[in-house]
Order: sequence, then C-alpha cells, then structure tokens
Amino acid sequence: MATNTKFVQMRNPLLKVSINASATEAIFTEFVDLNGDLVTQTDFGTVGYGTLEPNTDREEAISFVVDSNVDGEATLTITRGLLGKHPYGAGGPTYTHQAQSELVISNNPDLFNKLTAKDNDEVVTGSWQFPTTPVHAQNPVTKSHLESAAVLKTGNETVAGIKTFSSSPVVPDAVNANQPLTKGQSDTIETSNVKLTGDQTVAGVKTFSSSPIIPDATTAQQPISKAQFDAAGASFSATASTTVRGTTKIDVAADDIADPKALTATANRVAALAGGGAFGTPSASNQFVTEEGFTSLLTTPQVVTFTSSGTWTKDAGLKYIVIEGVGGGCGGEGDAGRGGSGGGYFKKLILASALSATEAVTIGAGTNGTSGAAPTTAGNTSFGSICTGNGGTATTGGTASGGDINVTGGVGSDAGSGTGANYSIGGSSYMGIGGGTSGQNGTGYGAGGAGGGTSNNGGNGTSGFVIVTEYYT
Repeated sequence: MATNTKFVQMRNPLLKVSINASATEAIFTEFVDLNGDLVTQTDFGTVGYGTLEPNTDREEAISFVVDSNVDGEATLTITRGLLGKHPYGAGGPTYTHQAQSELVISNNPDLFNKLTAKDNDEVVTGSWQFPTTPVHAQNPVTKSHLESAAVLKTGNETVAGIKTFSSSPVVPDAVNANQPLTKGQSDTIETSNVKLTGDQTVAGVKTFSSSPIIPDATTAQQPISKAQFDAAGASFSATASTTVRGTTKIDVAADDIADPKALTATANRVAALAGGGAFGTPSASNQFVTEEGFTSLLTTPQVVTFTSSGTWTKDAGLKYIVIEGVGGGCGGEGDAGRGGSGGGYFKKLILASALSATEAVTIGAGTNGTSGAAPTTAGNTSFGSICTGNGGTATTGGTASGGDINVTGGVGSDAGSGTGANYSIGGSSYMGIGGGTSGQNGTGYGAGGAGGGTSNNGGNGTSGFVIVTEYYT
C-alpha cells in the first residue's frame, strides 16, 4: 500500500523516560504544534520522521507512529537506526538516550526518499490525480478523458458528429430497430417489399390502416379516386337489375331477386317519407323508414356515477358504455412546501359483449395536506381490470392506462421564495381544479391541494370519480 506523507512543524518534544539502544517504544512530553495543539498520527500521514539528540555523538535518525497523545504526553512506536544515505531504511547506529533527550521532527533522508525528484527515474506506487482534461500537449491523459474522447473496442457508447470511414465498416445483421442494416439484409428486403418506385406485382391481401392516396384512374384496370366517383355521380342511377332503373327500396319483406320491381311513389309512401299520413310506419306495403319510426328504435342513454367504491351491473339490452374516471388528488405540503399533484384521467368506449355481468369500481381517495412533511400518494381509481387512473403524488401527476384517452394529472408547483406567502398551487386533473391559495383544498374530482404558506398546513386533495354512460337499443 502506498504511504501517505504529510509535513509537520512543531515544538521539540522531550523524552520522558530513558530508552536503551533496542527499545521500540518511547514516551515524549510537549508533543504539540507551534500553537500548543496536540499532534496525532493523522497529522503525519502514514509515518513520521525525526532525529534523537541532534548535533551530539548520540544523534540517531528514527521513524515513528503516534499510538496516543494525551495532554501532550505521546506514546510512539519507533523504528531505530535509519541510514543517513541511500539505500536509506534500517542499518544505522542506535544509542541509549536519557530522559529529557530532545527529539527534532526533521527532514531526514528517509523522509525525502518518499518524495519524487523531477530529474530522477522513479517508480510511483501511490495514486496521482491529474486534471480530467489536459491543457498542454505534454500533459498526461487521464483514463476518463481518453474514454470520453475515443471510441472504445468494447461497451456501449453514443458517438456524436459525422464520422467518415475510408472503407466500409463490417457490422453484424441488425436485430433491433435502431441498428444499421447490412447490405445482405437490404437486398433481401428489397426483393420482398413494395418499393417506392418501379413496377411490381403485389401478391396477397393488403389491409391499409388508412386509405391510400392514388391518382385518378386512366385505364380500365386502375381504381378510381373518390373525387372521380363524386364527379361522375350525377350521371349514375341506382340500378335494381340490368333492365330496371328506379329508386332502391328498404323492404321488410323478402324480394324476388330474379324479378326486382321498381318502387312506385304512391301518396301513402310520399306521406310516410315526409313523416306523416296514415301509413307513417314502415310495412311490407310501405317501404320507407320515417323519422318517428327511426327515433323509436333508440332509447335515452343512462348515466351511473360513483363517488365511492362499488359494483357496476350490466343490464339487459345494453349496447355499449362509455366510462370516464380519475384517480385521487394528493394533498399539499405545508410550511412553504409544494402543491399536491392531480390524479390520472381515462375515457373508454366498451361494447357490452366485452363486459362481465358485474365490474368492480374502485374510487381512489384524496389525501390530506401536511404541516411540512411530504404528503401521502393519493389512491388509484379503476373500472374492473379495464382502466386505471393512478393517484397524484407529492411530485408527479397520476398516470392513466387502459383508456382510449389517457391524461396524466397536473403537477403541483414548487413554493415561491423570499419573505412572501411562499405557498404553491395544487395540480389540477381532467375533472377538478387544484387549490390556488395557501392551504386551499382542491375542488371537483382528483385535484391536488395547494401547498401551505410559511407555518401553514397544505390543502387536501379531492377523491377520484367514475361516470358510466350506458347506451341501449
């Protein structure tokens, strides 16, 4: 292990008890620095050096370790008879020293042997720290600087700037989306995918997530665009068969497909189409749907709300539902703390066939403001295992999942600084407003409480909420 050398200037201690030439322990008085403060081994580093009875015929160079120093009386473990020249270390003379012999904390040769000399060839065993970034060309380069400035052969790195290769690098086949393709992979893709240019024959059924944009058709085999169809629509007639033209009818009775008939606009049918007359209801002889008949097929949506946890039940005739919900709001932190954050919001349309006979509804509780400690995270709101709106926390808005729409709750602000009120604003949710003044509670659903001003409590967050809109046929 490398030594740790420090330099000390102190008063000359005196030997308290005589020692013989082979003693390895000595007790000294007045073991203090120039200010009279006790000196310990920490002040010398790993080892200290000194000279016993200098300028006498019993002058002896020693090294030492301070075992203890109480009220200036220090007990030292000493190494005797150090050489006064190279190769230094043990081998010099040792003597008997009487009480009151003087110890000088000296710069003897063994101490200088711990130092480096700029003109010597030396091996440094300790750890030297250099500035991370070299300033001059002759400065040593640190490991961290080299690693930050060069591309290493191993490990993951981000390479900035434009790198021009004198020859193409060899890379493995790409397996992740952000890796470069090899030419072999590119050639394979080119032969198995639709190109942006050139003529190709495309096999199989291709389903587009959005309608492709095509030019107007110019040959019989090309698809026509909607604009072409709309422009030509004025000259088209609804065709019941290859020989009969007229109005296509909506009929509750079966037609003879082999012998379609054009529908004649009788007085009763005209009255039904206008929504009036004695024959306002569609029938086998009156093939029109009236406004009255159409609206009678629909029922008014039903709304079910939950402000506390419970169970939602699916009723007969249900077509689909739209659920909305928000997690609880977090309380604000008092005594110039930050505002609590709002809960996450979700909204989703669900077909009745995808729902269980009952679904558990959990309403996340809002949490109270505190007098200075970080507030507790608010509770989560959920509809079955389908959608979840997480409660707001002291530092982040609640997230949401499972919805067609998922909105993260607003984050409460930090308190201001200075000698003013030092309160903060609570984070809002999609269904509530965060507290806006010192210690104010959130309003609505899933809103965070405001932070309290200096010496004031934070406001309370509001609980979550679920609303279910039911559609029947």
